[in-house]
Amino acid sequence: MSDSVFLDSIQPLFQDINARFTGQSDFSPQAAWDELVQSGFLRLLLPESAEGAGLDIAQALPVLMSAGYWALPLPYVETTLLYAALPAALVDAPADTIEGNLALAVGTCGPGGPAQPLRQGLHWLRALVTAKDGGIAVVPVSGDVEQGWRSQGEVKPLSQELDIHLLGTAAECLQLAGAMQRVLELTVDYANTRQQFGRPIGKYQALQQQISVMTGHCHSAVMAAQLLAAGMVQADSGLRLDTPRIASACGVIKAACQPVVATAHAVHGAIGVTEEYTLHHYTRRLLAGRIAGGSESCWFEQVGRACLEQDGRVFDFTLAALS
Repeated sequence: MSDSVFLDSIQPLFQDINARFTGQSDFSPQAAWDELVQSGFLRLLLPESAEGAGLDIAQALPVLMSAGYWALPLPYVETTLLYAALPAALVDAPADTIEGNLALAVGTCGPGGPAQPLRQGLHWLRALVTAKDGGIAVVPVSGDVEQGWRSQGEVKPLSQELDIHLLGTAAECLQLAGAMQRVLELTVDYANTRQQFGRPIGKYQALQQQISVMTGHCHSAVMAAQLLAAGMVQADSGLRLDTPRIASACGVIKAACQPVVATAHAVHGAIGVTEEYTLHHYTRRLLAGRIAGGSESCWFEQVGRACLEQDGRVFDFTLAALS
């Protein structure tokens, strides 16, 4: 992960939450969320006047990706982006949840019925931001990851216009890019330490070739995350989303998930699926995240349509819209 003063400050907490979660020893989602709230990092993208750090998406990118790197089972990235995108959510939210601790995620739900966050496996959630009646609404939810989430309470409509599905997928993809870096590190470390026929398996050319291809996918995901960050511009009223940039970045990141997972498990062998080893926490996350909000074909199709709507050539569109 990239060096960052903010990353150095929050990473020990992310790592500690990861150790408690992956170890399954007395993990309390509410306690972990309270620690994130107390850290102040939920307001990373808010201006200093709102008790935030005043960072833009590109500056906060190492922190946002680090949540995926440490397989954070909480909606940290989603909440951080939604706070920046929908400042009114901090005003229109129920009074007892407004003190900077409203755990938000993008999803769908019906009145008093099941609520489905875009991201699977969230262990803490207090409200969904969903598209409703041509606008956006904050819907309080209750439940847990085992029993599922259900909408409850009063729906709070917001006045902002925002492609909430695009934002939710962008939040997911930033975490997937971070998770791929962790999978790559685990794979390289295992290949360099696992001995077979008297030498590390990473010395064999066949595995070196597979890992080199995997490395290319992981680095392309990081570059795509940077493009995604460039497509999210902060303004006084929230975030302005550049659909072609974000859609192309999401497509690249999601397309990398399956080959990265396949190579990681091929190198690790049987140990990769054991409960004691941490790899499966990341690879299951990558496979679930690949289809959350639409797979790569869905997002590449959006880029293709945007290109066809232009009068210029593909090369001109690429330079203008995707660089």
